[in-house]
Amino acid sequence: MEPTGKTVVVVGATGLQIMAVDDVGFVAALAFSRPEDWIGREIALAGDELTPVQIAATIENALGRPLPYARIPIEEIRAFNEDFAYATEWLNERGYRADITATRRIHPGAMNFPTWLERTGAARIAAFLATQPTAGQHA
Repeated sequence: MEPTGKTVVVVGATGLQIMAVDDVGFVAALAFSRPEDWIGREIALAGDELTPVQIAATIENALGRPLPYARIPIEEIRAFNEDFAYATEWLNERGYRADITATRRIHPGAMNFPTWLERTGAARIAAFLATQPTAGQHA
């Protein structure tokens, strides 16, 4: 796939559950500090749930610049990689089902997406985008 100057979105309008790596680390440290509470326990974690369009709009707001995106038809994804197409369909049709309220009971400070952007994410995304070729350029 050639660079287009657009952010490529390969999923549909289904909400995607996300969690900051720092928050995953917090919960992991908690589990290691209290193994008697966590051994044999399984839990799904998420700090926020947004659609790809909401994610792009939130990043645009944090960066103060447009972040155009293009939805790739599933047929193109399948032609590129069948496993990737399967994963994309799974995300669109089922996705993750973590209980965000339960995550916040375990870690009340778990960040939502705007908070993560404010703390570290926007700077990281801006630095990454600064290294990417613009439309019409080829790496």
